[in-house]
Amino acid sequence: MAAATTTTRPDIQPSLAVDSGLAMDQFNQLLIAQFRANGGKLSGQFSGAPIPLLNAIGARSGATRPKCFEVKHRRGEGEQRDRLWHRIVAQWPMAADYQKATPRRIPVILLERGEN
Repeated sequence: MAAATTTTRPDIQPSLAVDSGLAMDQFNQLLIAQFRANGGKLSGQFSGAPIPLLNAIGARSGATRPKCFEVKHRRGEGEQRDRLWHRIVAQWPMAADYQKATPRRIPVILLERGEN
């Protein structure tokens, strides 16, 4: 009888500076590794959150990243954007810190699964 394997999940409890690109990249890589290792489940502040893993093609480099699935996207506007932004901040309070750190309004992007 084979022994059951246990996947360990790294602890996802960030305490990084909003303006640190290197720290954010390291944090994202940790999230991606945990997501892939645990069938789309994350721990810490993202536990239970509905988080998709998207891959893209670089706009300048043209580098292809592996695709999980195709998506259609659009920017949330007006009341819809505001309602969704409040839900995002309620589930992930760090989002409010990101907004305070930039003069631009952070967009809310709505995704729908494409045909593939």
